[in-house]
Amino acid sequence: MFLRFKIVSLLFIISFVAILIKLFGWQIVKSKDLSSQARGQYRSGELLSASRGNILANDGTWLAARVEGWRVFAEIPHLKESSEEIASKLAPYFVEDVSDRESLLTEIARLNELLAKKEVVWVSLKQKISPETKKNLEALKIEGIGFEPQEDRMYPEASEAAHLLGFVGKDEEGNDIGYFGLEGYYNLSLSGKPGFESQEKDARGVPILLGEGSEVSAIKGVDILTHIDKTVQRTLDKRLLEGIEKYGATAGTAIIMDPQTGGVMGMSSYPS
Repeated sequence: MFLRFKIVSLLFIISFVAILIKLFGWQIVKSKDLSSQARGQYRSGELLSASRGNILANDGTWLAARVEGWRVFAEIPHLKESSEEIASKLAPYFVEDVSDRESLLTEIARLNELLAKKEVVWVSLKQKISPETKKNLEALKIEGIGFEPQEDRMYPEASEAAHLLGFVGKDEEGNDIGYFGLEGYYNLSLSGKPGFESQEKDARGVPILLGEGSEVSAIKGVDILTHIDKTVQRTLDKRLLEGIEKYGATAGTAIIMDPQTGGVMGMSSYPS
């Protein structure tokens, strides 16, 4: 009888110690993760994108500028027409050359595949379309197709000084990032700092109007004023190409600087 009591007592002690260890793990070791998961059940948040700064010539005109763009998306449950019909209507606005039948058919197939996904509620169809294209798509009045603002990048001088400016592309997470040239070198300053907005929600995921919310405003990127003179840049591009053709060179680079300030007034390279 006494032996049985000792065994029961030992089992009770072991169970109690196991519970303490488990509680220690929950309360101390995993407290941050568990708290984060709990908050995620009643709070929703989203990043607020920061506007990218402009790159300016010495007279204050644009070399690279932020412009208004739009993302086209589809809410699958709200679509009334078939995926094939919608894809055929949208594709001509998403390709560069409508007369290129191969690229048009490829785009129709891509859109049809996205629109046919019944297991999703929302799907992105096209990014950074122009306001004019958005207006044309709205005129089609396709139910379930929507738009959300999305910043785009414009280079008024086209390919001139492309090697100097670089370009804006995407990183591994799909965020805008500068590559090469001024876009790449000053990417941190141009990108600014994104903000964050959070809000409490109920069990159905609907925001609670009187619930606690917080917002950290995004800080837009700074504008960069360069020493680049557009007239000097255009002339330099022209003269460099003429010199390469005249002397049969395969490549060339030319730089014009202000001797008093050291500012680069023009920089050209071929091929760029």
